[in-house]
Amino acid sequence: MPGAATFDSTESFGMIRGGHVDVSILGVSEADYACERIEYRANDKQALQVSAKGDLANYMIPGKVFKGMGGAMDLISNPDQTKIVVATSHTAKDGSPKVVAECSLPLTGANCVSTIITELG
Repeated sequence: MPGAATFDSTESFGMIRGGHVDVSILGVSEADYACERIEYRANDKQALQVSAKGDLANYMIPGKVFKGMGGAMDLISNPDQTKIVVATSHTAKDGSPKVVAECSLPLTGANCVSTIITELG
């Protein structure tokens, strides 16, 4: 495709940390896509909690094996220069809300999410 560019994870995360990406979208499906000015990173474990203040908790599920932060920390590392969008289901499998007044899970980032998209809007 003319004008398209692809990058591996290391390069795309470096561009995000350096403030060279306008938008990061987290939590849609099991795929990674990168473009020069838009980073689309979809985690296999959708965002677990997003607070009204824009806090994000998505790296650890209580009672499960903890493998580390993964790429989410890189994706939200520069919220002043990169718009952070979380796209997730409105509720967890058990019916509990993912959009909450205050996160009860360990935070991936504080006050970093600017937009939340769910199946409800």
